[in-house]
Amino acid sequence: MLNRHLRWRKNPHDNLVSWTSSLLFALVYIFHLRTSTYIEATLDEIQLLVVDTASLPKNAFMRDLDLMSAFRSVDLNLQKVEDLRHRQSSEFLGYYYFGEYLSQGALKVEGHCQMASARNIVDGGLYDIRKEFKEFANWKQGPGSARWANAVIQMREIFYLNQSQRSELSKRAILAVLQISRQFEPDFQAPIAANLIAIAAPRYYNVPTLFICRELPAFTSSFVCSSICSWLIVTVSDWEQFFEEAARMAACDTMPEVQEYNAVMQVIYEESPKPTVATTEETIIKTFGPIYIMDRS
Repeated sequence: MLNRHLRWRKNPHDNLVSWTSSLLFALVYIFHLRTSTYIEATLDEIQLLVVDTASLPKNAFMRDLDLMSAFRSVDLNLQKVEDLRHRQSSEFLGYYYFGEYLSQGALKVEGHCQMASARNIVDGGLYDIRKEFKEFANWKQGPGSARWANAVIQMREIFYLNQSQRSELSKRAILAVLQISRQFEPDFQAPIAANLIAIAAPRYYNVPTLFICRELPAFTSSFVCSSICSWLIVTVSDWEQFFEEAARMAACDTMPEVQEYNAVMQVIYEESPKPTVATTEETIIKTFGPIYIMDRS
């Protein structure tokens, strides 16, 4: 069942649900769904679901790499899928790993999630954040026409450039980040904004990041880790250890958009008001990873 699920093959007994820790991957998937031979969904029908994993049961999500490592000895086909996850593109610097996590059976996410339609995300200015999304909108329907995985890898190329080779975040992109983020409830707006800034991969993100976050509701007790954290609690004094753990859990070496996201969050943390020692001892910061459902139906 696991092998067929990870290969996106239909199975009537499959009760697994796929999620991703990469907003970039989820956004490109929107355009894949529009051109899929099996689904052919419209932008109004496609929803982006973001879940606060910290408020869900521990170990509700399992990383695909961990599951494949556990069962690879009994399934040769599963070994091949695992090998693919570690494979580098022959054309680009990126790898075929996209931060997939699995949940099994019914997972009650009501009250722990937010949704926005693909239509509202696009109309909110997605094409101003990365022009490639507009190109994906022209994908034709049919098998093989939507270069989903390869498109993500190609979009990752900018993350491997020197900062001086990147462009500054445009005013239109800043406005788009704000408009898209505001489609979610206040607690979700800052993490969504940080992810969108990361996807834009600007030359300088300190100033636009701080401007955008000041325009959004302040979040003094909720910070975000872009890895999937079933439950991760750190104190303010543990931030260095937190970012190291976040990088490990998110497989950041092969997910540069997640590395960029962590860098954006570092900027936010460094510029945020620091609590007193007394407050630090009493305050627990609960962090969560925004994850996005990958519906195979």
